[in-house]
Amino acid sequence: MRASKQPIDGEHVEAGRRLALDPTTQSSFANVYRRHKWGGVGGGPLRRVLLALIRSLGVHSMLDIPCGALVWQQALFASLRAANHPLRYHGADIVPFLVESHQRKRRDLTSPLQGMEANFSVVDFSDRQAALPAGFDLLLSRDGLQHNTLQQIARGLYTFSRAAAKWLLIGSYPDSQNTPMARAGSSRVELDLSAPPGTG
Repeated sequence: MRASKQPIDGEHVEAGRRLALDPTTQSSFANVYRRHKWGGVGGGPLRRVLLALIRSLGVHSMLDIPCGALVWQQALFASLRAANHPLRYHGADIVPFLVESHQRKRRDLTSPLQGMEANFSVVDFSDRQAALPAGFDLLLSRDGLQHNTLQQIARGLYTFSRAAAKWLLIGSYPDSQNTPMARAGSSRVELDLSAPPGTG
């Protein structure tokens, strides 16, 4: 895949300022997506486990933060349609151009099953004042925390706790070292949420 060198344009920078997004963090993640630094089909086992979990818990609404490039979610939507299980989905991400792109194709993601719905918004979960969409059965943060500094992770967990979702599902990697990261988006840390910071 060819990497785009297109810079973040002024409109997206201004949108980030209006939403009180951290410009350094936003820029880091925008560059990751523009240059296709992360990729792959994503989440094969996760899709199967998540589908089973959604059905067994009777989940009919999900907040997915960060939603990222929306790769594995499309296969999940297809599985939900095949199982005739409607879901109100809301994807949130810090990168405005991703959210705009997802919002344009949201009808294609959810049709034709009655009750399927998808919406998207720009949110920086590491902002303690972030206003998360409310009223969801499940809040999923698959690998969002793993790309942030320990301070941002702590703030993100606080933000998630305010979402008042019935269920919270966060990616965690047992026996990981929780090594501090210099800046958000610079790499990936395998995070063990049951262990203290910097245990390695």
